Amino acid sequence: MAAPTLPEDENARRLKTVLLEDFAQDLGQLRKAAGLSYTQLAAHAFQSKTSLYNADHGKTFPTWEVTAAYLTACGEDDHQPWKRRWARVAVALGRRDRRPHRSRHANSADTLDRPPPDPNQATTVAHFIDSMSELRSWSGMTYRAIAVASECLPRRIPTSTLSDLLTHRVRLPDEPLLASFLIVCGLNHDDQQPWFTTAHRLRLGTSEPPATHHDGNQQWWTRRRIAIAALATAAAVALGGICGAQGWMPF
Repeated sequence: MAAPTLPEDENARRLKTVLLEDFAQDLGQLRKAAGLSYTQLAAHAFQSKTSLYNADHGKTFPTWEVTAAYLTACGEDDHQPWKRRWARVAVALGRRDRRPHRSRHANSADTLDRPPPDPNQATTVAHFIDSMSELRSWSGMTYRAIAVASECLPRRIPTSTLSDLLTHRVRLPDEPLLASFLIVCGLNHDDQQPWFTTAHRLRLGTSEPPATHHDGNQQWWTRRRIAIAALATAAAVALGGICGAQGWMPF
């Protein structure tokens, strides 16, 4: 007799839907921008019109081979962000082929092993926010997906809040929001550390990266940052679903 399975968390179902819808919609925008009909797209991509139509209407989740062919046909040369997004959706959907195989359409520089952006060199609030934007792109998470995923964390991140933060680039996120953002983007505990340290440095008005020694204030901040990150991570694991042991976050 098979072991019983737990019912899927509502947030997990919503995240799957949002990731698939956003992925399909953005593919469709590429086709429209390129001015291609499905007949023309199929001719350039060497794929069937049905598979391409289903891909950008969210009816089915395309293989990476189909996705790469779609991108190339639309003139999209940089496959790296799309490959990470594809892998993110594949993980959420439980696809067995969650790590894309190299295809004849893939750029030789494509890799899923590229490290996340490093915020340590940020000297202004705007630079730090730019690094957050790069991290969001690196993670493959859309604004809507971040909003849904953060609902199981101590600080929810509404789409409007994140859009305002990343667009205006004039203020640092508060500590709980930053913690939720880093977790949703898939950073582990060690990778989160420089983000908290840099944000604290900028709040103190220090533009240059700190020296290697740590004063008492820095030690206090380190303890505080660890406590915040631990709280958010513990909540993520405890709540299960999309933020638990299903492994949708980090690659």
